Amino acid sequence: MGLAANFLITGSFGTGLGYTAELFPTQIRGTGVGASFTFGLGVASLAPMIMGWIATAHSVAAGLPLLACSFLLLAPLFVWFAPDTTRKELTDFVGQKAG
Repeated sequence: MGLAANFLITGSFGTGLGYTAELFPTQIRGTGVGASFTFGLGVASLAPMIMGWIATAHSVAAGLPLLACSFLLLAPLFVWFAPDTTRKELTDFVGQKAG
């Protein structure tokens, strides 16, 4: 079970981080990815504390559905809010001067 959970966690992290870069215009891509990554890490750092509260009040098993729901919330983000760039011609900014 731990192997499957680690695979899913690593896969969702890698997918989210790789796809995040495509959400921002090229000019602010580094800033956008860095800011969203930093904000995400700040919010994610609360997860151990929340799980500790749930484990203290109930049990560790009571907190696992909450973690599962947080991963399941990633799917609607990609389906409804992320733009689809498949089969579209993207502008090549390599070699162009800014401004």
